Amino acid sequence: MTEAGRPAASSGAATSASAAASSGAATPPRAAAAASDGGPGGRLAGLVAIVIAFATLIAALAGLLQADTANKSGDLRDQAEQLSLEALSGSQAAQERAQVGLETFQLYLEQRTQAGNAIVAGIYAGDGTPRAAELQRDADRWEQVAAATLTLTDLDPQGEYGPDNDPSFPQRYFAAATRESLRLNALADAADEQASAVDERAAAYTAILAIIAVSLYLFGLTLAVGDRWLRSGFFGVGLLLLGVGAIWMAQVVLTPPYVTNDQAAAEYAEARVTWLTAHDAAGYQQAEAHYDQAIALRPTFARAYADRAAVIFDSASPQLSGYVSIAPPEALERARADLQQALALGLENPQTLGDLGFYGFAEGIQSGDLTLLNESADYSRRAIALDPGEPVYRYNLAVALVAAGRTDEARAAYDDAVDRTLYVDDALTQLRLSPGFEEAVLAGGLTDLETVRRYRPDLDDQIRAFKEQIVGRVASQQPDGPPPSPAQFSDIQLDVFPAEVQWVANIADYDAQRDTISVQWYHQDPEGLGWAVVPEISTADPPSQLTDGTYFKLSAYLNQVSPPACLSSGEYRVEIYINSRLAAEGTAAASFPDYRAFVARDLTTAFCRPADWARTVAGVPGLIDGFASADGQYGVHAARYALPGSLLALPDASAQMEDATMQSFSDWFPSAPTLAQGSETTTEYFEGLTDRAWRWYDYGTGYVRVGAGLTQDGAVVMGMVFGPYDWFEGDEPYRILNSMIHVE
Repeated sequence: MTEAGRPAASSGAATSASAAASSGAATPPRAAAAASDGGPGGRLAGLVAIVIAFATLIAALAGLLQADTANKSGDLRDQAEQLSLEALSGSQAAQERAQVGLETFQLYLEQRTQAGNAIVAGIYAGDGTPRAAELQRDADRWEQVAAATLTLTDLDPQGEYGPDNDPSFPQRYFAAATRESLRLNALADAADEQASAVDERAAAYTAILAIIAVSLYLFGLTLAVGDRWLRSGFFGVGLLLLGVGAIWMAQVVLTPPYVTNDQAAAEYAEARVTWLTAHDAAGYQQAEAHYDQAIALRPTFARAYADRAAVIFDSASPQLSGYVSIAPPEALERARADLQQALALGLENPQTLGDLGFYGFAEGIQSGDLTLLNESADYSRRAIALDPGEPVYRYNLAVALVAAGRTDEARAAYDDAVDRTLYVDDALTQLRLSPGFEEAVLAGGLTDLETVRRYRPDLDDQIRAFKEQIVGRVASQQPDGPPPSPAQFSDIQLDVFPAEVQWVANIADYDAQRDTISVQWYHQDPEGLGWAVVPEISTADPPSQLTDGTYFKLSAYLNQVSPPACLSSGEYRVEIYINSRLAAEGTAAASFPDYRAFVARDLTTAFCRPADWARTVAGVPGLIDGFASADGQYGVHAARYALPGSLLALPDASAQMEDATMQSFSDWFPSAPTLAQGSETTTEYFEGLTDRAWRWYDYGTGYVRVGAGLTQDGAVVMGMVFGPYDWFEGDEPYRILNSMIHVE
């Protein structure tokens, strides 16, 4: 069968071909090849159909994932908006609750003041009289009411947020109230960041869909064209694109989605609160530790990097106050690295660019790196472009140009900086008229020039000219600068006390109507990191004149800074400008212990005291308060008595109240004090008050030195320092007394 069957089949085919030929419909050779290689119903066509089905499946999956990620992105952005709204409303509610708590605490203080007033009235009535006993009962009742009021607020005098533990009370209390809103804002920022990451996945899916669409188009062309090589080319490129799309989609699907850590927000909030209330190295270190944790939990937290940079810089600076300008190189390097990371993560705002500009200057001038100085100028220009009204960025630009030796550009930059210091509008027509702000900005500019002077002594003459250029215009409030002055200074004397500073000098040809005297006090810490202007004691206020014709200016520091602080040890230097000329300079050295400031506004008194002295628990608001050593042998107290009109008429009201205080509050001292006869004086200075009285009291093992004076509103204010006899042979009791200043 096999041998006979084959010829028969062949004969049939020949017959068919012959018939076809005879009818004129022979099959061309190329069409026969197409039928076998890939025409409709061929092998290639079948393969293309399978591939198209696979590509369509991948495209459908990519479309579903793209739609899902788009929905997730929208949900995350809605969540971020909701969190922001919750943060805003929560912040307002928390601040209102804190305000109510503070007002309740103030009511408690007022009630205790009423108790103090009753005690004072009892002092006037005389011990042992029926009226004194009645007033004492009044005082006891007010104390009971005050104790009940205190239970209605979360503030406590000795509590974490109370005045005893918060040098800037109530700043820490209100800062703590923002903790939850800060956490919610951080969560909102994280949700925005997560939404951006989801948007990137959605964009990837969109790109994958585009690639697959192109591959499907190429597969269609494979079936449409007749040329074999074109078909192969279209099919091969389509397969390649399909493979790229499939692999990319697999990579996107298998990559874990970005998820933020909620604990990072809590750490950030704690760091921010700690930073806002930090007033010493320990506080800054604690804030930095919380920022470290926030960044470790969320490495892409741009805001945390920027804040940590500021904490690093602030904690390393020895400056007393004002704009922080001085820090060692290692701190600058760390802070700048954090800011660059924040910028790389997308935090491109004026603050980030401005700080990068300044840190670059500070590091560049210390290392002599011209490239870094030029980069500093570029960053400052970018900050100015985003916030043209901020004068600080313009001063930073100017000093970077000075350090780079580009003095002509710097001169123009300083003119712009002064314009933005004096004016609040872009047209430069509306004067700012804010001496405190203007002095603070000027002080920062002078400090930066002093830094350049330290590392570029060859620019000393130019730096002096730049200082005169900016001081004259800012101090005089005259945009074109004040007129020249012939005034001459001589016999300059500087005094540095723990709470204030003073300069005294002779000034020839001084005309208060024509001349503006601007006094800039510099401080250099004992480590010698650089001179920095202290803006709180640097003023352009007219000096006072003594009876001998000399001029002087006494400037308080303690109550002008927040939190209140005493001046530090170190070198002090004064530059005195008259109009636009540096007219005099002087130096003074100060060596103080580590004093702490205390401001008792209810007593209208402030003073400095040793750091280890503790608050007297028995203090009465509005009447008497103070501090004592752990063993009770040393201490300082202040008192205030609102006198009735009958006592105000007495010529020695201050002295009488000193005697009454020693008698009524004898248990505040190691033993009952008695007056040292013949020690009374009335000419010594005390807080600038009138009707002064100074007295010594002896309690058997030591002295109480008491000063008092009369205020303009008719109250006697008193300061008392006590300690062993030999303690008064040294300087400390007198430094504490000299630190007492009158505050309102």
